[in-house]
Amino acid sequence: MADVTKNKDESYKLPACGFTPPAGKEFKVWQVDGTEKNVGDNIVLNGNKNIKAVWKDIGSVPPTPPVPQYS
Repeated sequence: MADVTKNKDESYKLPACGFTPPAGKEFKVWQVDGTEKNVGDNIVLNGNKNIKAVWKDIGSVPPTPPVPQYS
């Protein structure tokens, strides 16, 4: 992914991931300053930012929260 240059306090829309995933993985989200962000989210640039691709196992889904049981 190429470097992006923006002005301070300018908004940047996170792009689709163009990286080749590791074997058995697929793109999950971007990590910006330790916070997970989705493709298309806007972030405000107020200095240099490292944006990291987060991967998940192919076919993995988030755990389903327990359903309350009523008797």
